[in-house]
Amino acid sequence: MPPGPLYFDAKCARGRDGAVALRMYDGLITVKEEVGADVPGLFRSRGILAEFKVVGTFSAVPAPPAGQTG
Repeated sequence: MPPGPLYFDAKCARGRDGAVALRMYDGLITVKEEVGADVPGLFRSRGILAEFKVVGTFSAVPAPPAGQTG
């Protein structure tokens, strides 16, 4: 895996009863990889296009209310 930032991407949905609480699912961790070509003296296209490659998954649970520990 190349050094650099990781991006955490998940789908979110409201609770079944329409409550404000959200749930997260299908969590993916990706890295951004520049794509393109460099032709010296003509053009540089690297950095214009990027691909996000999946490097892992994650799950999340709600944080406990302030002042409480889990």
